[in-house]
Formats: sequence, C-alpha cells, structure tokens
Amino acid sequence: MPFCLEEVSFTYAAGTPLAVQALRGVSLRMEAGEVLGVMGHTGCGKSTLIQLLAGLLVPTHGRVLLDGQDINAPGCDRAALRARVGLVFQYPECQLFEITVAKDVTFGLKHSGLSPAQKEERVRAALETVGFSYERMGAQSPLALSGGEKRRVAIAGVLAARPEILIFDEPIAGLDPMGRERFLALVRRLNAQGTSIVLVSHNADALAQCADRLLVLKDGCVALEGTAEQVFADVEAARRLQVDVSTPRALGQMLTQRGVAVPAGAVTYEGLLSVLKERFCAGGNP
Repeated sequence: MPFCLEEVSFTYAAGTPLAVQALRGVSLRMEAGEVLGVMGHTGCGKSTLIQLLAGLLVPTHGRVLLDGQDINAPGCDRAALRARVGLVFQYPECQLFEITVAKDVTFGLKHSGLSPAQKEERVRAALETVGFSYERMGAQSPLALSGGEKRRVAIAGVLAARPEILIFDEPIAGLDPMGRERFLALVRRLNAQGTSIVLVSHNADALAQCADRLLVLKDGCVALEGTAEQVFADVEAARRLQVDVSTPRALGQMLTQRGVAVPAGAVTYEGLLSVLKERFCAGGNP
C-alpha cells in the first residue's frame, strides 16, 4: 500500500489575483503500516497536504498515488478511496449531530451496502476500540458527553469504515494529559493492528513517541525529513524552522551544556530516563 506524492503543488484561487501557493513540489512515499508525523508552523501547508492525501483537493501540479494509481485520474473509484482513507479533522467533536452515539458512528456507513447487523457490528467494534461500551454509550446523546468523549465518538465514526489509512489533523489539541495519553495509546493500538497513520501535530513529544518518520514543512516545501532522532538532533535548526523539539531532547541538550552528556537520540522520556539511570544509578560518571 505505498501512498505517494509526486512533485505535488497546490495553489488556492489559482489564476486569480488572490492566488496563494500552499504546497511547492512536495514528494513523499508512505509505506504500509507506517506512522508518519507532520510538523510545521501555522500556514506551512500541513492541512493542504492531508486534504490532498484524502482526495478532498486536487493538485495544481503533480500526482497523488495509492498503490500506483492516481487517485484523481478519471474513473477513479472515489467511494473505494473514501473507504480506504479516513480523515479526522481538527476538533471532530464539533461535527457530531445525530441524536444518539450509535447513530452518529453509523452515519458514515449509510451507503456502504452493509446489512443492519453488519453495521451494528462495525459500530460496536469501533466504540470498543476507542474505549467505550456499546451497551452503555450507544443510546446516549453525543452532545451530552465531555469534550474528550465527543472526540473519541467522532474518531469511532471514522473507524467504523475500517480504513487502511487514518489521517489525524491536530488530534490532541485541547486535550488534557490523560486524554493525550489515551489518544496516543489508541494510535499505537491501531498501528499494531496494521493501520497506516498520518499524524499532524504541533506536539513534538507525541510525535517522538509515535511516529516512525517525521516530515517538517516550511512555506509549502519539505524542509526536514527523517526519524524523530534525526529531525530533533539539531535543536537550533528545528527552532529556525519554527517547530519545537521534544521536551526530553531539549532537556538533554541543557544537561549536555552543563556537563552531563546526553545523546541527541534521547528524544522520548523513556530514552532520557534510560540515559540518566545509566549515568547515575549504576555508578556511572556524567
């Protein structure tokens, strides 16, 4: 399931005095089972990128390929694309509208051709995946839930279609620490089950924990690409691109500057803790 962008550019209001180029010659390849993190300051092209991946926008130039097929070519099966690629927008809880949780999660299956029993099984499984009981939550109004619960219901609505690729746009924005950890655990669980994931976030700690590879955009171009260890290695370079490095990496740099050598690859709390234990708990020298 390679998902590729080939020299993709996109311009809003192309051919008019209001034209704004959002992406410029972006190429990338995403393999099956990968978690791809996307970073960049506001206005760098992140949202445009994921809308192109989901087929909601058509490139001004270049191609978007899924399994080698141009998803915007004449005759492309858009219904099949929607089933394979699920997009969860920022603040998805604002899009809930049905009178019960079960009906809201079922809505995306309206034209799936599944039987009522099959739809119920899909909804039950999706709710359980995000940590809810179908019996307890199904009949509740989604509008009566907390913000974090609403977000999980909205995600369940996308999961019910069982997409191969899930795209999240700033999914942990506004969540408390427990909500963030619950979401990251969900990402890890979905990925372990074979789902490929694109995770757009300003939260460097979350991306360091979950992403196999990071893509940093600046002014519509790919400015950095690599593992979290590679992207966060040069703290000052990352900051010049107006992105944060993970908190453990920033702490590691501070410690190194004060004489406690911490490798640049310690970008997660677990990695930093392991280094500090080795230095101080096993009788090692700084």
